Amino acid sequence: MKLNRESFMQIVKYGVVGIIGASIHFGSVVLLVEVFRQNPVISSAFGFSIVVCISYILNKRWTFRIKNEGNSYRFFKYIVVSCLGFGINISIMYYSVQIAKWSYIIGQIIVTVAIPVSNFLLNKFWTFSDR
Repeated sequence: MKLNRESFMQIVKYGVVGIIGASIHFGSVVLLVEVFRQNPVISSAFGFSIVVCISYILNKRWTFRIKNEGNSYRFFKYIVVSCLGFGINISIMYYSVQIAKWSYIIGQIIVTVAIPVSNFLLNKFWTFSDR
């Protein structure tokens, strides 16, 4: 894959959307765990679900500049990619908190680093591709 200006800008925009999403995700996890005393794994799953909807809209309209055609099918593909990320998210959080007995913060940091690269590539070349 040759990195031209358009691809570079997509990566930057995807990163900005990712930072927004990670902030919302991380903030919602901390809020649910610390304020509402909820389970960290469930809290992370809830935060992830909120971010999926927000990031779909931002990535569709801003990062990949997709018009309104094929919205249902694109959203379905985005959900598939997100479900893969969700599986990774829950697996990392479960391992971190339940097995390794680490702080949920460490698990959430690992989640925040582990998922974006694969999701970007799948979304660029499958979800938002015109092919």
